[in-house]
Amino acid sequence: VLSHEGLLAASDWAAPLLNLSSEMNFEPQIVCYLRRQDIWLESAWKQWGAKHEAFPTLHDYMQVAMPRLNWMEQLRPWLDTFGRDRMTVRRFEQREISLNVVSDFLQLLGIQDIESVIGSTPLYANRGFTPEVMELITLLKSDRTHDNTLLELFDQALDERYKKQDPFAAYGLLTSADRQFIFDECEASNQEVSRMFFDGEWPLFERAGDDESFISNDEE
Repeated sequence: VLSHEGLLAASDWAAPLLNLSSEMNFEPQIVCYLRRQDIWLESAWKQWGAKHEAFPTLHDYMQVAMPRLNWMEQLRPWLDTFGRDRMTVRRFEQREISLNVVSDFLQLLGIQDIESVIGSTPLYANRGFTPEVMELITLLKSDRTHDNTLLELFDQALDERYKKQDPFAAYGLLTSADRQFIFDECEASNQEVSRMFFDGEWPLFERAGDDESFISNDEE
């Protein structure tokens, strides 16, 4: 099992992995989890953009990240290499994967006794934070995008009031207009993903007003 959060965008791996499966005589299966693009953007901002001095604001990061939000474009090289029958696409939403993406993935592998695999040892969680903590993180810029020391420090030092409790919820950093812009830009791609993997179900992702997790930073 090879698992990596950036594997979808790393399509150069597709052909070598297919060749490896042939050499080792196993049938490859590709499993991909897709997140609603506006929520992905906020999460990516927390994980990478907010820490980097190249992006003073979320909107600066948004301009750079928008091309990465075309899920169908990123899926296509994997489809071309492995074919539709070897690909499983899941939505990173509670209605589809319940509360735990790890458990969902293990079930796809056919592992029923999940507790015996995960065990009682606490798993490292890349925790989110409240908008107030995010604002503080944004002020502490560096050029080390993948250095998570600061995030780990906040995770250890702050109590649960300052941590994002629902992994599926928006951070509340984008305005409603920002979200609608992202929805519009990604609509054609999402429709294609829906036709390919979800029998045309639309909208592809739960939208504002469809669940209680949606929040924004619109000013009253």
